[in-house]
Amino acid sequence: MFLRAHEVAKAAGISKNTLLRWLKAGKVPEVARDRNGWRIFTQDDVARVRAFAERTTPPGEFHERTPLPQRTQRTPNGKPPPRSVSSVSSVARPSVGSKEEAA
Repeated sequence: MFLRAHEVAKAAGISKNTLLRWLKAGKVPEVARDRNGWRIFTQDDVARVRAFAERTTPPGEFHERTPLPQRTQRTPNGKPPPRSVSSVSSVARPSVGSKEEAA
């Protein structure tokens, strides 16, 4: 009996996208494909994916992400760029249908 990628991912407790990413990255060995090019997994393939998933992240545990430092923009001379001031037009414009247009 063969399984599809979404069935294997569900059995391993991961998303289908994660499984496909691992396959493309070579973290999990590539599996056979049917005549239409769809991946078909055997029970041995499922066991390998489960084992890798359990080694990578234990169920219910998430890795904390280290926050990245804030980057500041610099000009070619190494100084920060001048602050931009949004330009607001101070010209009064008549509204549509005002008395000035009728005159």
